Amino acid sequence: MIQIFKNPNVNFIKLRFFGYIMSAIMVIAGIAGIVSIVRGTAKLGIDFSGGTVVTLNFEDKFDTARIRQILDANGLTDAGIQTFSGESAARMNRVRIRLKKNKVITGEIGSEIERMIAEAYPPKPQYTVKSAEQLKADVVFTLKFENKVDASRVKSLVDKSLAVTSSENKGDLVELKIKRPGAKIDELQAKVQALLDRDLPAKRVFTRDSTEDISPAISKKLTGQAIFAVILSIFAITCYILIRFDSKIAGRGLFGVSAAVATLHDILALVGFVYVMNIEFNILIMTAILTIAGYSLTDTVVVFDRIRDNVKLRARDNFGTIINASVNEVLSRTIMTSVTVLIAALSLYLFGGEVLHKFSEVLLFGVILGTYSSWFVASPILYEYEKNHSKNIPAKK
Repeated sequence: MIQIFKNPNVNFIKLRFFGYIMSAIMVIAGIAGIVSIVRGTAKLGIDFSGGTVVTLNFEDKFDTARIRQILDANGLTDAGIQTFSGESAARMNRVRIRLKKNKVITGEIGSEIERMIAEAYPPKPQYTVKSAEQLKADVVFTLKFENKVDASRVKSLVDKSLAVTSSENKGDLVELKIKRPGAKIDELQAKVQALLDRDLPAKRVFTRDSTEDISPAISKKLTGQAIFAVILSIFAITCYILIRFDSKIAGRGLFGVSAAVATLHDILALVGFVYVMNIEFNILIMTAILTIAGYSLTDTVVVFDRIRDNVKLRARDNFGTIINASVNEVLSRTIMTSVTVLIAALSLYLFGGEVLHKFSEVLLFGVILGTYSSWFVASPILYEYEKNHSKNIPAKK
């Protein structure tokens, strides 16, 4: 195995009080964040506060920044914009706008959003008049259509009211010759366009796919499910550690309780980070928090596994010495793992787009937190717990 440090000898137990201070600050911030979430004063996403999701399908590619400008200009600065792709061409140009309940929009939200976007993305004509020229007694119109149209069809649309002497396809153009009735060319052009627009109206560049309302009742249900998921994860982690590590050092629960407390610490610290950084708390952020809880546990298990082995191999040493030796033995492995995950999270931040920015920010902080937690939370808690309950090995400070 690659060793970043040769024979490291960091006294983590001696430094544990530094960890206690740092952890206390993070935990207090986390508790403040939870209180704020429960009271509804935190920056909550519509998953937890209620709101509306409007999905639009565009015919062509669109500019996300332009959509943001449109919403901001209409007072919807807290709207979330999500773009996503799929197998079909339609899904490649889909945008989902997530709106919290607000007093800016007084009408039906879906219709109002449609109106706002339509002002910046007006309907696209199916044809354009390239030229209109006088040719003896006729006026020759050259028309360019978005999709290829047979000249005979164009003639049939115009011939109902005007005398069309000929129509002809010329590449992607249609040439119409109309007998001039004495009107000016621009007046005749207006009549031709009015006739064509009846059957070939301008096409909208986007359509509203759906409008979904998330009621406060659903939001409360999601909040309850999120809290249940956190409690269940901590319980499952405790059970897993209790089964995995059969500790005879200080009775049952030594490793399990330490891992559970460390996991709770990580969750509170992450909630505190989200709260202090004013990041919107939504399902995606909740996913990041639970992901980091799992990552931190993995790192903790590696350290605990080495501690368990060293307890058997170094029975004459006090428990603090065993913990220090164990953490130092896996120090290189821990750092290499953390750096690898940090590179992946940084890639998400740099190239994942606006939607994943906050998610990746939480991941970046969480990876550092998980590494810190294994050194300065899980292991010191294990030491304190054993020191107060051990009967077999005397613990020295």
